Amino acid sequence: MKHKISLSIIVFFICVTSFSCVKERTVTFKNNSQTSVDVTFNDVEKTIEKDEEAVFTVEENNTFHYKAVTKGKTPTGKPLGMEIVWEDEVTTNRSKKNISFDVNHEYFFLKIQNNSSKEIARIFVNYEKEDETEEDFIIPANGYLYDVGYYKAHIDTRVSLKFVDSEDIFIYDVGSVAEPNQVIELIYK
Repeated sequence: MKHKISLSIIVFFICVTSFSCVKERTVTFKNNSQTSVDVTFNDVEKTIEKDEEAVFTVEENNTFHYKAVTKGKTPTGKPLGMEIVWEDEVTTNRSKKNISFDVNHEYFFLKIQNNSSKEIARIFVNYEKEDETEEDFIIPANGYLYDVGYYKAHIDTRVSLKFVDSEDIFIYDVGSVAEPNQVIELIYK
């Protein structure tokens, strides 16, 4: 009996002094959005690209705050659309914790492809609604699919395009958008 007690004390001493008995936990964040996400977890910042993951390692049985932010932007980095934010706490009481960044059905992500002979100069999202957003974003007539940004979804969402050196306006009736991670691809010919 005397040997068991001293052995337990030695093992306890080794664990406490070297921290080798502390169990590490992983928290994995998965980016299901259409744009990169900047996440801060346990005072560590990482950028997670679309469809990628970021793994953080922490000690067990702790509660940590996290905040993640995403927003559309032009190829030159100018912000477009609404900012989407996820903010919560996570308790690391299991060896692995997975958190997905999904954009709920109240928003949609807009992409535009211009197959015409005219450059698009302005985009009006939620055209003629209270929350109409005007984006000054030149989309060349090159057939490339451009990411625009996140916008509020409505039952009757409309997008309007105005062209360079023209008073012409093209109106696209998107209709109802009601699914998580919804993407609308507008193709102008």
